[in-house]
Amino acid sequence: MAYRIAIAFLGLALVTILAGISWVCAEHLCVRNIPAELWFAASAIGGVFVGAMLPFAPRRASRVRWGSVLGGAAVALACLAAILLAGHFGKSLALYAVATALGGVLLGLPIPSPGRRDPY
Repeated sequence: MAYRIAIAFLGLALVTILAGISWVCAEHLCVRNIPAELWFAASAIGGVFVGAMLPFAPRRASRVRWGSVLGGAAVALACLAAILLAGHFGKSLALYAVATALGGVLLGLPIPSPGRRDPY
């Protein structure tokens, strides 16, 4: 029960941040006035939310599922590539936000997936 409450509050936090971004955009009539911290918070929480929803639990299986391990490694390499590209292209905030979202996915992967009914 506590796990479902935590996932619900994670979703509520994401909706709240997106509502804040919408409010700032509507109030100032310009997307450029939205602080970068709001974008980073939304991408990090969204990444954790997506990572929690993905069925990924190689240590709970009787044998290692190499597809899950390779998928996690691919997400980690994509995160590293986004950070390196952001540094190469003049500190691009968009690529840093992508790297933040991918890092959130990596943090959310160890969380048991509710879709597969993983043991808690």
